[in-house]
Amino acid sequence: MFYPELIVKTTSLISGQKKTLKGRISLKSIDVPLGNIPVVSNPVYDMQLIVVDDEVLVKGKVHTSLEYPCVRCLETVSMEIDGVIEAHYISEEKTNLKSEEEMDSFENVIYYGGSEIDLYDRIIEAIAVEVPEYVVCTPHCKGLCPYCGANLNEEPDHECAESKKAETNSVFDVLKDLKDNL
Repeated sequence: MFYPELIVKTTSLISGQKKTLKGRISLKSIDVPLGNIPVVSNPVYDMQLIVVDDEVLVKGKVHTSLEYPCVRCLETVSMEIDGVIEAHYISEEKTNLKSEEEMDSFENVIYYGGSEIDLYDRIIEAIAVEVPEYVVCTPHCKGLCPYCGANLNEEPDHECAESKKAETNSVFDVLKDLKDNL
C-alpha cells in the first residue's frame, strides 16, 4: 500500500530537530514466516525522526491486534502486538564505506538513494518481529486427538475408537509377520 504520510523528504528535515509522525495504517493481514495472519485492529504508529550528521535516526512504536491459530487445538487466539521501530538511514551518496562487507556490519542500517525514505516497511517489520512462533490458547491446552481430530479441551473424557484400532494393529505386527515367515 502507499501511504504518502510515511514518505519523508530528507531535504525537509533540519539537522538536530525532531520530527514526529503519528497515525494509523490500514492492514488486513501480515505475512510472517509461519503464514499469513489476519490483523484485527489497524496498526497505530508513533515515530520520531532526527537528523544527525546527514543520517536519519528513526525510533518509535507500533500497536495492533492479530488473530492466530493455537498450535495445539487450532482455536483462534487474539493477541496484542507492541512493536519497536528502530532504523538508521544513511544516504548512499554520502557513505564513504569502501566495501559491501563494511556496509553489512551495521545493524538496522538502511541505505537509501534519492531524497526520500519510506517508513511503511519499518512498521510492518516491527509487527512481524514481535509475532511469536509458537502460540497456544492456554498453557494447559490439550490439543486435538491424533486419531480423529476431536478437541480434547472440549471433550476431556474423549475415548476414540480409532485409537483402539491403532493399539490393536501395532506397526510392529508387520515385523512379527516377517519374522514368522523367515
